[in-house]
Amino acid sequence: MSYFITDKCTGCTICEIKCPTDAIWGQKKRMYFIDPQLCIDCNTCAIWCPYDAIQDSFGQLVGHLAAKQIPKAAVDEESCTGCTFCVDICPFDALRMKPDPRKFGEDAEVDVHGLNMSDTVAEVIVKNCVGCRLCEDVCIKECITVGSGDLPYKLSQWPQKQTYAVKQPVRSADRPPYAPDAMAPAVAGE
Repeated sequence: MSYFITDKCTGCTICEIKCPTDAIWGQKKRMYFIDPQLCIDCNTCAIWCPYDAIQDSFGQLVGHLAAKQIPKAAVDEESCTGCTFCVDICPFDALRMKPDPRKFGEDAEVDVHGLNMSDTVAEVIVKNCVGCRLCEDVCIKECITVGSGDLPYKLSQWPQKQTYAVKQPVRSADRPPYAPDAMAPAVAGE
């Protein structure tokens, strides 16, 4: 199952911009669509949608969150092994490697490119993080978490950990044959 954009969509484009797997497409000021083959049920599009126009895979409308309320990734530096899986999977460049503060101190000015993997830990660039959970799903040591139990939507309904093969899916200019008519209906007031 995938998320679904309802007819409340105004074509504002925020869902397309925030989608980590390029699963959302459409034309500005027209209704957008979600490709169920690319959607990973991460909830990102729904919590960013200012019009509450997106249903989850259970048919429930997911409410918009203010930018400051959107869950962000956090790294447990004690558990991080420096494997870089999270950095490689993040389509928003919201993670980078930094020198391990346990080995070099908090304010170390060390070039991470010259270090062994075991001498680095992941660091979240909070302003780039959209809370999509790709990093959390790919972390083999489970040292990355996104959000907490007090979120306004049920984490228990989120999909189980998945395996992802590429950083960003490459999509041809042609849409899959299941896609609705390429000319979406105009949004009221256009």
